[in-house]
Amino acid sequence: MKQTTKIHLIPLIFILSFAPPGSSQPPTRTPTKNQAKVGITSHIEVLEIKTPERTVIIHRNPNPLHTIPPPFDKTSRPCPPFCIQPIKAGPGVETIGSLEMLKYMQMAVGNEHTLIMDTRLEEWYKRETLPLAVSLPTETLVNNFPKIATTYLGVQTKDKGWDYTNAKTLVIFCNGYWNPDSYQVIQYLLAQNYPPQKIKWYRGGMQEWLSLGMSTKTGRR
Repeated sequence: MKQTTKIHLIPLIFILSFAPPGSSQPPTRTPTKNQAKVGITSHIEVLEIKTPERTVIIHRNPNPLHTIPPPFDKTSRPCPPFCIQPIKAGPGVETIGSLEMLKYMQMAVGNEHTLIMDTRLEEWYKRETLPLAVSLPTETLVNNFPKIATTYLGVQTKDKGWDYTNAKTLVIFCNGYWNPDSYQVIQYLLAQNYPPQKIKWYRGGMQEWLSLGMSTKTGRR
């Protein structure tokens, strides 16, 4: 009998930080008088997203000496498997950047039709992830798609196939341009006829997010 992976869709706890556990860099949350402001855009300095539990505050690290924390400071990894991913994940699938990701984060609050999906291994998620993201690793989704699709993705069964009328918009990411996880998930979803217009790919992933000094959360249970 084929074994399936136990599903862990980790609930959200918003603990925002600027340095992963064990990092020697202390987090710097607000600029001092001697530091120039580092806004998200020229019109947005801080983004506040209100959830039923609390207000999530997203902003950039204002410390001019702050650098990309390990292991995202590396430039070279064995390829395969860590090869550069294409700019397009498939016909109809939109590739988005960090500002678009912020918009989808806002949409995800109180919206049952949008899901921010971290496809990395669970240990990566627990260490550090994007605000409002849930953990749905690649292997977990592929091995348990029928249950996950109907329980978490808004998909319904229809005859011997799937009804995607009420399927959620999935905003998918992993570690970044060099990580195949999110790309592979999208290929699998497309093979299951998941509507491509309901798939958004944050190709830059954690690599891009951290390179901008954006706030993160620890993905605890």
